[in-house]
Amino acid sequence: MIMRYLIGAGLACVLLLAPTGCSQAGYVHTVFFTMAPDSSDTQIQGFVHDCHEMLKRVPTVTKFEAGRRDTLSTREFNEVEFDVGLVVRFEDKAGLDGYIDDPAHVELVEKYKDAWTRILVYDFIVE
Repeated sequence: MIMRYLIGAGLACVLLLAPTGCSQAGYVHTVFFTMAPDSSDTQIQGFVHDCHEMLKRVPTVTKFEAGRRDTLSTREFNEVEFDVGLVVRFEDKAGLDGYIDDPAHVELVEKYKDAWTRILVYDFIVE
């Protein structure tokens, strides 16, 4: 469990803060989705596409990244039991709270919740 947290935190730092360093304060929400075994590549890509299209409408989101797991990244400590990763950045926890109830986020969850067999969520304060 600790290793998964470190992987999620490290991924968020690399994806969101690499251009400016990891010193910007803020709040980060990371989600790792395992899709149903019968999900096609087209369905998974559709989910990633909808993440980009729907979540860009949420006003409290300052930056986000969504994409498929790199299947070639299989080092000893890499988590490989997920299909899609999502990293969302906010100014503070209030931004996350607004995101959770935002109609675009709710619509995305409602559209895809039956396609997920597991989700892992890691939220943290950037210090």
